[in-house]
This record gives sequence, structure tokens and C-alpha cells, in this order.
Amino acid sequence: MGFLSLSALWLLLLIPPLVLLYFLKLKRPRLAVPSLILWQQVVNDTRVNSPFQKFKRNILLLIQLILLLLLILAATQPFWRGAASSADQLPILIDRSASMAAVDADGKSRLDIAKQRVRDMIEGLSPNEELAIIAFSQSANQLSGFTSNKRVLLDALDSITIEDLPSDLGEALRMADAMARSHMFERVLMISDGNFPAKIDFQLPFELAYERLPAAGANIGITSLNARRASGKGWSVFVSVQATKDNHSPATLELIQDGETRATERVAPTTGRAQRVMFTISSDKHTSIEVRLKPDGLDSLPGDNEAYLELSPLRPLWVHVPRSMDTFRTAFQDLEDVRLFPEGAGDGVLEDYDLIVTNAEG
Repeated sequence: MGFLSLSALWLLLLIPPLVLLYFLKLKRPRLAVPSLILWQQVVNDTRVNSPFQKFKRNILLLIQLILLLLLILAATQPFWRGAASSADQLPILIDRSASMAAVDADGKSRLDIAKQRVRDMIEGLSPNEELAIIAFSQSANQLSGFTSNKRVLLDALDSITIEDLPSDLGEALRMADAMARSHMFERVLMISDGNFPAKIDFQLPFELAYERLPAAGANIGITSLNARRASGKGWSVFVSVQATKDNHSPATLELIQDGETRATERVAPTTGRAQRVMFTISSDKHTSIEVRLKPDGLDSLPGDNEAYLELSPLRPLWVHVPRSMDTFRTAFQDLEDVRLFPEGAGDGVLEDYDLIVTNAEG
């Protein structure tokens, strides 16, 4: 059993004043009596009003003390920990971000290796040991609570799949910290390929055992894809390709527009430097762009060999210039791909324009 707010124990100081009120003796006035037979009643009253006799016989005081103790106990926020000891419970954090899909020369991904490591732990689990499985990428999910049931743990382990997202270690640690409030453990095991920020501002109430997976094989991939309007009805499409230091094989970069191959380019980026390729396409309507990278040699992470881009139809720049500003209207009329407003009697809604030129204050 534990307490979340031991500072509430100061309320115990209320007990002595409560008891002291019942220890005070009654003060009666002195009276002359005509008979000694009444002395027996005086003796009985004195016995009842003595501190300990009064304390024993006053049920109301006992009830008030019990209620006060219960209120103090509630203020300390007690909770029951799990039945197992801290040495028997171990949360396991398994990274399932996009980088965990990288494979080695044997074709095994980082996630496959991590699963095998945890599977061996489950198979060797003793009856008094319990594991909890947590998978994380950009968010964390608890796939099993603390249990020694091997079937439950193996099912949770098999359900882990790659998410095409970056990893957020903070989310995983916050979930483990939440579990530590209701379970007793001193160590957390994390298995990952190590693509984390250099510093994480997070205080750990437990020891973090980090098991870094071995590096994957050589990799080459697309690191950025964007487009910019060119003259006329064209687009300039820019692609960046980067490779790891152990990659020595070139690749073919293919540009596909609306399902048809438009251009190809051979790329061979050097270590630590991205190679940038530009393609030019034409389209006056909505078009879909797909870029594919086809390495000649081993590629440990196929997930970064494809990139997609949706380009909206080109239209002129909508510019609103009041009719009173003749000089500005004349200047914009001579520019290409510019539609000048107002065209007719109405000015339209100002929020519809890309650019508004005005001489009005405010």
C-alpha cells in the first residue's frame, strides 16, 4: 500500500485538541446540603468526570476520532500496489517507428530482431515474473498489462507492426510513468534502433535500461519532394536523395505523372550530402506526382523509396485594386498570370483575392 499525498498527515494535529476538550472537568458551584446521604452521588459524579473515566464512557468522542482518522486517511490518497514485488514486474517499451523497418543483409528488420529478443524473454519467464508490453512510435499503446501468461504476452507481441511515423520517446516514458503510480517496479526495458533526440527533458522515477539494436544495412532514400510554379503552365519538381555512408550503389530516380512515367534520372549521392534533381512537367489541371527510387544494390529501408505530391490547377493571381488607383491598375494589367479586380460594377468579397491594394487607412 502507498500514499500519494503524505503531506496531509499534518491533519493528525487536530486529534489532541479534540481529546483535550473531553478531558476538561466540570466546574460546579459550592452548595450547603442538609444531609450526608447526598455525598454518595458526589463521589459518583467525581469518578465519572475524571479524565480517563470520561474518555472510556464517551461513545461520541470515539466516533468523532474515528471519523477524523478516516478523513485524514482519505486526504493522504492511499492506493494498493500490484501483488508482485518490484523485482518481478518489468515494462518493455518496443519501438515500432518507420526506421524499425530497416533490414540487414539477412533480410531481418529491426522490429523482427526486437520481437525475437522479447519472445526469448517470454519463453523463459518464471511464474513469479510479470511483463507488460508497450509499443510506441509517435504515440504509445499498452498492448498488455502485467502478466505472466505467455500466451497473452506472445499475442500482444505479434500484434506489433511498423507505423510510418517518427518515434517520440517522451510519449513512451509518460505511459511508463503512469504505470508506476499503480505498480511497483524499479526498471524499464526499452528496445529500439536509437533514432532519438540527443536530450530529453523528463525525470524518470525508475531506471531505464536501453537496448540498442545493431545497425541495419546500407540505405538510400528520398529525403524531400516539393514543386514550384514555372513559366506558362509548367511546374518545377525538386527531389532530394541521400544515402548512408556504407552505401556504394547508384539508383534510378523515376518521375510518374498521373500514372505515366515522364522522366528518369541516375543518382549516386555521396556520404553526408544530398543529391538534388529537378524535373519539369506541364499541366493546366490537377495532377498527381509520384517519385520512385530504384537502387541497384542492397537497400535496407524500402519505405523511403517512394514519395507523392498533389498539384492543384494553375490559375492567375487574383488582385483587387480600387478603380480610383489608375496607376496601380495599369501596372498590374501588364503582368502575366494576373487577373485584376474589380472587373464589373461589383467589387466582390475581399477575402476571395490573393492580393489587395488599397489607399484606405486601417
